[in-house]
Amino acid sequence: MPSLLLVDDDPNFTELLSRFLQDQGYSAYTAANGWEALLVLDQQRIDLILLDVMMPGMDGITFLKIAQSAQRALSAAVIVVTALSSQDAIERTRGLAVAEVVPKNIAVFDQIIRLVRRHLPVGQ
Repeated sequence: MPSLLLVDDDPNFTELLSRFLQDQGYSAYTAANGWEALLVLDQQRIDLILLDVMMPGMDGITFLKIAQSAQRALSAAVIVVTALSSQDAIERTRGLAVAEVVPKNIAVFDQIIRLVRRHLPVGQ
């Protein structure tokens, strides 16, 4: 079963999205910040990361820089899901391996599952 890591400081968002993705046939792990996400990467094989940018402790950009420099997440596609404007998120992630930038809004679940399926088909 393909595995995803949801990194977001909003527990309601991660809980709903985790259940939604599990119903679609994915295994989902959650982390509330970059520190927790690094721990998950040390313990689990992750195929795709859904990453928020603005979080307390360690933000998403710092996490991504550490994970990619340490080669912890090189094989995992990264989709940034953020309340930042798309342009601001693109600027902040410039030079990092990010597959997609998605604005966090009311229709985000449908858009996320479409992107997850594009980058990580079920049964892979």
